[in-house]
Amino acid sequence: MPDPSVFAAHKYVQLVTFRKSGQPVGTPMWFAVDGTGKMFMQTNAASGKVKRLRNRPEAQVGPSDSRGKPLGPAWQATATLHAADSPQARLTVTLLKQHYGWIYRIFNFGLWLFRRRLVYLELQLGAPASGES
Repeated sequence: MPDPSVFAAHKYVQLVTFRKSGQPVGTPMWFAVDGTGKMFMQTNAASGKVKRLRNRPEAQVGPSDSRGKPLGPAWQATATLHAADSPQARLTVTLLKQHYGWIYRIFNFGLWLFRRRLVYLELQLGAPASGES
């Protein structure tokens, strides 16, 4: 399990999900870590990554820039999806507010304004990924 401080200096991670065919699809994401080896994210419920994670919860995650260029090693992860009314969703929002501050609050207001349905991702980080994505 990686030390959560590996991600502390970064604003983005590359979340790699897998299609049914096994083809990887990378997406840069905002994230927060809780210090126990878990990473939290939020995304639109209608996004492709949510569909892919429902079919196959295995993923890879590693530090990246805002365009998804890797800035460090990737780690294996197992994702769990949570609804907006779950305790994990409240924890995710709290952690994202701490990590991104007022920028997150403005971004989240925009999501609320346009009535986006959100899903909250909880990723349990595991071993380093063998192939860099």
